[in-house]
Amino acid sequence: MIRLVDGKTSTRADHFGAHGFTSLDAALRWLDDESSFITAALRHAEGVDQQAVLNLLGALCDYCLLRGDLYRLGEISELTQAVDQGLLVRSVQWRTGIAARQLGELDKARTTLSSVVDLYFEARHEAGAARALCSLGITLHHQGNLTEAAAKLGEALALQAADGLAADRA
Repeated sequence: MIRLVDGKTSTRADHFGAHGFTSLDAALRWLDDESSFITAALRHAEGVDQQAVLNLLGALCDYCLLRGDLYRLGEISELTQAVDQGLLVRSVQWRTGIAARQLGELDKARTTLSSVVDLYFEARHEAGAARALCSLGITLHHQGNLTEAAAKLGEALALQAADGLAADRA
């Protein structure tokens, strides 16, 4: 992964041996140190396999979500919009809404998740819309808006009732 993007090499490439990281903690410390490097390299990458870039951005999004790193999620969101990857843009924004909720920024979470629901519906992506509706319902619950929360969760359940969406149920 270190040389994955435009040939740049990490300055901390010696943190793992020939068979990978020595522990999960070592891997997470390295990723924490390198996430800004990776994001910057992706910003200026040209002629790189787009699927590799998208996979790396997705992994960075998950890591940022776990850490509640709204700043880095914002940077990744800008990157995905620049390469016009609709599904990834929606996914990054969904993760941003969840991270905002985890950090107690409930109004930002509600606004972000509401817009993500709309984006998934516009794209006719019912599984994504249902996941976003679940996240929005949970956020509304945290805000004490129980009636609206129940309505959003019920809407998500109704969307996922079809057998074709069984594997995508949130």
